[in-house]
Amino acid sequence: MSEEGNIQVKDEILSILDNNKELYGNVKVQSAIVKENDVWKNIVTKIVPLYKNEKNTSTETLDYGDFVMIEDIISVNDLAKKLGHLITEEKFTIKGHTLQKDESIYFEKERPVESGNELFNVGWSADWYMVRINERSRTHIQSEPLLTLKNPLFPDAYHAIKSWIGLDLLGHDGLIGKIIILLPNYRAKIKSVKINSKQLDIEVETKEIALKDILGKVWCEGEEGEETQEDISFDQPQKTISVEYTLKDVYVYLLSKSRGEVIDYWQWLSRRFPKEMRMDMTTDEILELIKNGENQQVEFKEEEVKADKLAKELVAFANTNDGIILMGVDDEGNIKGVDDTKGFEGTIRDIAQNNCNPSIQLRTVECDINNKKILLIFVPQGRHKPYQRRTDGKIFVRRGSTSRSPDPTEVKELTKNI
Repeated sequence: MSEEGNIQVKDEILSILDNNKELYGNVKVQSAIVKENDVWKNIVTKIVPLYKNEKNTSTETLDYGDFVMIEDIISVNDLAKKLGHLITEEKFTIKGHTLQKDESIYFEKERPVESGNELFNVGWSADWYMVRINERSRTHIQSEPLLTLKNPLFPDAYHAIKSWIGLDLLGHDGLIGKIIILLPNYRAKIKSVKINSKQLDIEVETKEIALKDILGKVWCEGEEGEETQEDISFDQPQKTISVEYTLKDVYVYLLSKSRGEVIDYWQWLSRRFPKEMRMDMTTDEILELIKNGENQQVEFKEEEVKADKLAKELVAFANTNDGIILMGVDDEGNIKGVDDTKGFEGTIRDIAQNNCNPSIQLRTVECDINNKKILLIFVPQGRHKPYQRRTDGKIFVRRGSTSRSPDPTEVKELTKNI
């Protein structure tokens, strides 16, 4: 991109910062850098303005010699100056480390990320920009273990970056050499969308906007091609939409009535689930699914499952193929039921969010079978592989009725750039 193009994108970033100045406090900057030939180079840097009420002033540096990870807190004005220096001086400085470019600086505008985005886990929708200062092919990332007397042990730089910054460079090596700038819209977000056969339950969360100033736009498509388009206003955080057909694909957008901007969006495409695993399965169809036992796309789990065990199954499906977990059914296909389905559903979503990395977006359906309640958990194949269990960093894949660790060939396939 020409200098004129870089300036245009930079000015667009500054305009968003100015428009959101009532939302933002400090800015968190996280960098992983490497020294090559006495020159510091950027492996990856992530920049996110914090919400104004978030009082985060902590800074930290993990120094492993030629590999350093830095977390710093700066002001919005300082960020604006750093972006300007990227163009005028073609360098970026963080806590005394000046990062040098390889060839040319390149500003890029990306598609905004939704609040449920699994790659960056900001938790709010955000405008997304990247600045390339180093070439991926020219950036060396240590593959040997990292440790010092004072700093924690990591098997390599990839694991260190994923643990400390939350970015998976093995699965997304297109981020290497980039400064990632995420500008969250803290006004409101889609907190959850639940699809239950012919019903759509939407819940929003607001911070800096009144419910009455939010306009929701919904588009739904059914199994037979039926369509619904509806505008919804919010007088309370929850809203329910009912249709006369089985929901298949759903798009939900939130807009600000006063500003006209998109605040957040959410999409569900039932593209790969086979017909025998629809969200509106009848009792007989569910019983038939149970009768056929566990397989490549079906897993049974009792209510007393531990978080790590459920995270293993979620990660395996996300890495391999769409799947369904029947909660309240034991390994032999006996229906045990779930006592508190609402509370348990919240627990499952917490596990998908906090015990899986990246987090996994689920769809759940509550069913009554033989006077017992069970939960159907629909797990889509993920777009940001490899998925790992957060507690130990382990990767799992689905093979037949078993979730197991991948072999070397499978690891290579999972970790290639998607």
